[in-house]
Amino acid sequence: MPGPRYPSLQRLWARSRPKGGIYFFTKSAQSIDPEAADILRRRSLGIALDYVDSDLTLGTSQKADVHVCSSYAQEDRIKTLQAEGAFAPGPTKVILHNPSHDLYSFSVPRRDQFATVYFGTPSITRIPEALVSEITVLDTRNHASFRAALPELARFPLHYCFRKDREISDLLVKPFTKGITAAMCGVNLVSSRDVPDAVRLLGDDYPFFADGNSDAAIMHAHSRAKELFNSPEWAAGLERLAALKEEVSGPALAQRVQELAAIMGFD
Repeated sequence: MPGPRYPSLQRLWARSRPKGGIYFFTKSAQSIDPEAADILRRRSLGIALDYVDSDLTLGTSQKADVHVCSSYAQEDRIKTLQAEGAFAPGPTKVILHNPSHDLYSFSVPRRDQFATVYFGTPSITRIPEALVSEITVLDTRNHASFRAALPELARFPLHYCFRKDREISDLLVKPFTKGITAAMCGVNLVSSRDVPDAVRLLGDDYPFFADGNSDAAIMHAHSRAKELFNSPEWAAGLERLAALKEEVSGPALAQRVQELAAIMGFD
């Protein structure tokens, strides 16, 4: 699609699209001209708009026939905003944020040695001073560094999943990508139960949740994971992550896309 600086070209592009399909817009393609969006909608079954982890802005949402949600927490927020009249109407559909394709064949064998890794962008995590020596940080701020870190990742049976405290916007709901990454690796994680979707996807009684994001809560949760390593509780945690892995498998995600198509009238 032509860029937003060329609305007339976007309208020509919309008129040239095949009829009868469903158009799925991700956050990088939401800058479509309103008139072009109307043309595209008339030629198709509709527009599905996936906000992923971007702001839920009303200007964008008005272009959607179905609001695609990358997390249950995001769907809950959209429905609340709709009830308040602060968001465009229309059905919602959860299609969980998929893991990197590099992780679909990745697994960590049972380990006899406890070790913890933070796998992500170092600037957005927070590690209490007392835990710095116990947490290995693998920097994956871009795809090249992500792939380079994968062989090293196999050494760690526990993923550290805490973010820095930040101001939370009602219009920005992040998917539980750290949890999904841990699930694909076949390992346990330590995270706050306050993280969106964490309890929904792993259960309120998942054994290695921290009650909040304070240093004391983080250290207590990590200490518990270390103490219960390879115990029955550890195995129970792995079962929860295995169930989450199934939820983001190829067939499961394909089924959600089929359900989305059915909402839009595709038989």
